[in-house]
Amino acid sequence: MDKTKKMTNSKMLSGRVEAQEENLQDEKVVQQGPKYSRYLNSRYQISLVLTVIVLFLSIAQWIPFLSFQQRQFILWGICGISWVVVLFCGWPIFKDAASALSNKSVTSDVLFAVFLLFVFLPYNLLAALFPQTIWFDGLQLELYFPFLCASVSLTLAAKLLVSETASHASQVIRRLMRLQPKIAHVITDEGEINVPVEQVEKGQVVQVIPGERVPLDGLVREGHSTIDESAITGESLPIDKKRGDEVLGGTVNRVGAILFEVSRKHNETVLARVMHLVEEAQSAKKPAPKLEEKIIWIWFPLIFLFSLASGVFWFFYVNQSMPQTPFLFVSVYHVVGILMFSCPLVFQLAVILPTVRVIEKGAERGVIMKNADVLPRIKNLNAIVFDKTGTLTRGRPAVTDIIPLNGVGDEDLIAYAASAERDSQHPLAKAVVKLAKDRKIQILDPEEFEEIPGRGIRAIIQNKEVHIGNLKFMIEENVDVEEVETASKLGSMGKTPLFMAIDRKLSAIFAFMDTLKMSSMQAVSELSNLGLDILMLTGDNRRTAEIIAREVGIKNVMAEVLPEDKIKVVKRLQEKKKVIMVGDGINDAPALTQADMSIAMGTGTDVAMETSDLTLMRGDLQGVILALQLSSQAMRVVKQNFFLGMICQLLGIAAAADLTYRFLHYSISSYSLMAGFLLGILAVSVNSMKIGKRTARA
Repeated sequence: MDKTKKMTNSKMLSGRVEAQEENLQDEKVVQQGPKYSRYLNSRYQISLVLTVIVLFLSIAQWIPFLSFQQRQFILWGICGISWVVVLFCGWPIFKDAASALSNKSVTSDVLFAVFLLFVFLPYNLLAALFPQTIWFDGLQLELYFPFLCASVSLTLAAKLLVSETASHASQVIRRLMRLQPKIAHVITDEGEINVPVEQVEKGQVVQVIPGERVPLDGLVREGHSTIDESAITGESLPIDKKRGDEVLGGTVNRVGAILFEVSRKHNETVLARVMHLVEEAQSAKKPAPKLEEKIIWIWFPLIFLFSLASGVFWFFYVNQSMPQTPFLFVSVYHVVGILMFSCPLVFQLAVILPTVRVIEKGAERGVIMKNADVLPRIKNLNAIVFDKTGTLTRGRPAVTDIIPLNGVGDEDLIAYAASAERDSQHPLAKAVVKLAKDRKIQILDPEEFEEIPGRGIRAIIQNKEVHIGNLKFMIEENVDVEEVETASKLGSMGKTPLFMAIDRKLSAIFAFMDTLKMSSMQAVSELSNLGLDILMLTGDNRRTAEIIAREVGIKNVMAEVLPEDKIKVVKRLQEKKKVIMVGDGINDAPALTQADMSIAMGTGTDVAMETSDLTLMRGDLQGVILALQLSSQAMRVVKQNFFLGMICQLLGIAAAADLTYRFLHYSISSYSLMAGFLLGILAVSVNSMKIGKRTARA
């Protein structure tokens, strides 16, 4: 152990500073994720400004005192600005359409791009270049420039929302990679040298001091320490490590310095396998089909046929009754008007607006939705898998029992224990200190303090010698331990016993356990009432897992499960069921990625939050109920929005076909049509506002 301490020198510290600087550089890389959103946002803002200009110019061209040449000049200006909006600002639409076609898929982007390039723009350009062709029976065939620009702006706004809530796959892998230190402190005959983890070979000896992450997997060769493996394995309590024990890359060294021999290279570690599993699950997971695309496959062909029928009708009607008019242009005008109102934008908004509402109402209650395609996947979910540590439980140990043995009162025992443990970084020590603070018990300054890794602590408090530690430590310190049976009984209950001696007389046994969250039992009960099959999946030991499962009311339990086994369990369940996975650790990331719907605790690791569809920022499992309720409400509203959208489209299509002129000799202007279209959007928006009014509290 002396050798280990001597190796903590200035060279080590400088190397660790360099490693920290590399981690900061990784942070900068992760922060570049919103680049595409900024790109979309800039195009959207330009489009919005130009749309307003087009709208005002379209109104201004009808000022009475303007000459025909002045109006034609304004019309050319409108046409030029509209082309900028469509081709420059709307370029992301064309890119997405091209991408969809390359994947042999016809999406709403494809239809919109086809309309823009081959119907709307050519028609409006023809009308702008030959304005004499747009007069019909004393009425002007108005143009659709404002509608074109507004449609592009609204579509860009929808894409911006989807972009900001889209999958964070690249960030997930980067965060996983950041958990593995860039530098390992390798011990050689010449001393310690800092070596990139990629260059460390099996059999080399590496040092890790308190507070550092273990860079690679290996076996302890010298020293004692306590390692926090909860993020990797799911073990709720830190594990004491001594010579011969295995340590895992990415775990946190809490207490003592250790030397370990590398047993796996950087691409063979448990953490590397987790990264590989996440990548595999992301690439294999098929995106849910968009609801609006299912609709347009049925809806659009019918409208297209109707538009052609309308065009044929007006061609022959105008040709026979008003041969002096440009009947071909009039026919095309009506075809374009009908196709305009079959624009898939309405159906996109029918889904996007409820999604926005769900995101908004969920965020107000601590439920963050990151993937906009969650709503279609909520249908038919019938199984839910819970991780234990940090999900059902608090994820940190708490004092559950204090058994006095030497006539000392509870408050005095807590005061001595908290004072002795004050300077320790061990999670059990922190639990004792927290208990003292919660009970407002004074914590004294220890006159002496010594921490023995893997054993316990020794301190002097008010001239009294205090020992706190495990049974082996008590025996080594010549403390007479008679309550081994009591400690064993506590252990059989899934609790961790810790002995306390004052002046070498056994004075108390403290029991610790990772306790259930207050919301866990109620949430599990409500989910069971909803008809979901519930399973607990944990890397923790079987005894503790079964105790927690009984307490929370879960019958199906799988314990001591590795990350690669968790994803196998989820895949097996998916053969017959739609699965929700709820977790908080790195070891849950592959299963979260694989599940049909994934929920992470906001109190857990960044990796779990990045891989999930939903994040419960407060770590409250009532948020699971809220998420399901909001999603179910949203799906009902989406269906209602589709119905409202179809009604508005039918009315708009009837007007665009100029049925009012045919039967009433009254032609509806394009501005009236656009107002009707916006009224349809308003109806969909108002209907979407009712989401979240009657839901459970999270």
